[in-house]
Amino acid sequence: MRLADGSVTNYLAIKENITARKASEAKIERLSRTYRLLSRVNEAIVRAPNRSLLFEAVCNAAMASELFQFVWIGMLYKNEQRVIPMARSGAEQGYTSAFNIRIDDERYREWPIVKAIREGVHVVMQDIGNETDSATWQDEAAKRGYRSAGMFPIREMGVVAGTINVYSTDEQFFTQDIVELMLELAADVSFALDVFAEKNRRGQVEDEIRQLNIHLERRVAERTHQLELVNKELEAFCYSVSHDLRAPLRSIDGFSQVLLKKYQGKLDATGKDYLDRVRRSSQHMGQLIDDMLQLSQVTRGPLKRDLVDLSAIAERVAEELRKAHPERQVRFILQQGMAVHGDAGLLRIAINNLLGNAWKYSGKKAAAEIEFGAQDRSSDSGEGRTFFVRDNGAGFNMDYAQKLFGAFQRLHGASEFEGTGIGLATVQRIIHRHHGKVWAEGKEEHGATFYFTLPQRERESEEAA
Repeated sequence: MRLADGSVTNYLAIKENITARKASEAKIERLSRTYRLLSRVNEAIVRAPNRSLLFEAVCNAAMASELFQFVWIGMLYKNEQRVIPMARSGAEQGYTSAFNIRIDDERYREWPIVKAIREGVHVVMQDIGNETDSATWQDEAAKRGYRSAGMFPIREMGVVAGTINVYSTDEQFFTQDIVELMLELAADVSFALDVFAEKNRRGQVEDEIRQLNIHLERRVAERTHQLELVNKELEAFCYSVSHDLRAPLRSIDGFSQVLLKKYQGKLDATGKDYLDRVRRSSQHMGQLIDDMLQLSQVTRGPLKRDLVDLSAIAERVAEELRKAHPERQVRFILQQGMAVHGDAGLLRIAINNLLGNAWKYSGKKAAAEIEFGAQDRSSDSGEGRTFFVRDNGAGFNMDYAQKLFGAFQRLHGASEFEGTGIGLATVQRIIHRHHGKVWAEGKEEHGATFYFTLPQRERESEEAA
């Protein structure tokens, strides 16, 4: 209020209390800084390669937010039940080194960090200086100007592993909003610890697998070396069988034949029968040796894959059988155009054995018929094109089908049909070397059908192995 000359005589003052507004602005600022802290912690979780660097980044981010005066992360060392400071940032002044916090010591039972770890709950102290039960940690905190503190548990694989500890110079700092955001921060760090633990576990498993692979490779190398030695011994044995055993057999057969020719006048019927039996046995053993050698040879040596005409092979085998037994009238039905990729030598042996088997077991049929062809049995065998050799001969009982492909296993006596019981075992090994399957169906006195598959997809890795 002024006079005419402009001098002031009185004044009117209007006052407004902005304490609440300032408090609200401060709250908003704290929340904003806490959200920025969460964002920085999430960035650290993405970038940190291990938990040590993560803890360091979390502490630095917390201090950079200017919310706290001091931040540190303590982890439980389970072997000694001690809390070990892993990272720190801010005005510490030797604070963490002033304590030796043990979880199993009753003297520390009421300490906030111990309670947070043991009970898995967060603990907040809003006015450290006015706590009634003064403890060493409170005295040390008050000396450094800390007025409020919060301890937030962090977990690893679901188990409390430590705490994030933050200190402020303001009393009543930890509002409900701040506490919830700090709990979210602790949950994010816990998630990161789970990721690191899983990586470590996976790394340990990978190390174990590498060690197992090294051990397995060593074992394979040792077994391969042993197998090579066994194969060499087998080859030596086969050589011995081929030469050393055949010579005496030839002598037995030869001298028996000489006796029958030159001394037949001095031998009665019984003596001649004995010599005939000796000759048949020696010839049978010779054939058995040949079959055993062939069986051992089909599993050795590299598998050579060429385009093989199975129809042409079957025609040659059929012609050879007719020439060897001109007295028999057998009708062959041979499908044309059956070509596959495989080892020509081994497949010739397999076809020869299968057609020879059909020829032998149809020997008692006046109108024998042998068929070799291919059909689509993909739904049954899972291998696409399937080949078969069918005859209308003696057949077999399906109850004993599993014995057909075993060496020396025969379903018919030697008096009925000659043979050594090795032919089908040889066929099976040849087909298996081509990664195929072989099986048979039959009925007594109604013939038999032998099926086999020869997959045409590449098997280079398996062949190398």
